[in-house]
Amino acid sequence: RSDAGVQRCPQPNESRSERAGSRPKVQVVFSTNIRDVDLSLVWISESGIEKELVAPGEFSPSLPVSQDSFPGHIYRTYAWLGGKREKLLITRPRERLLISQYEVTQSTQQNVFVRTCQELQSEVGKLSVAKASTKELLQRQQEHVEQLQSITAELARRAS
Repeated sequence: RSDAGVQRCPQPNESRSERAGSRPKVQVVFSTNIRDVDLSLVWISESGIEKELVAPGEFSPSLPVSQDSFPGHIYRTYAWLGGKREKLLITRPRERLLISQYEVTQSTQQNVFVRTCQELQSEVGKLSVAKASTKELLQRQQEHVEQLQSITAELARRAS
């Protein structure tokens, strides 16, 4: 794993969407190649309130999101850590990590590609290590079960 060329994740800030006013409506399509975590998409209102548009897990490489919007509107993409995709490894409540913030421009058709960022890469790396450790432990457990079954069968054979 290398962080070369991967930007740091953005920090949450006080950004707010601008009022639509008389500006023309535009089309924004969000896409990604991030697969290992659930993603969600939120819109930031004029008062700074986050409104969830796409629930965690409903935005993925196979599920891009198309949104009618206006210039000055702001969208955030969050990665959700823990939970659904990591069933065996829930050691904490689901946490969200801001991985993208986008402000809509004047262009009538906009394509936004949500990329990974350093902190998300680090979390996914930890998850991969934890999954590998869990897999190894389950494999060892299965080997022990098979050894016990073999010993039990041998003892039963000797007893008869």
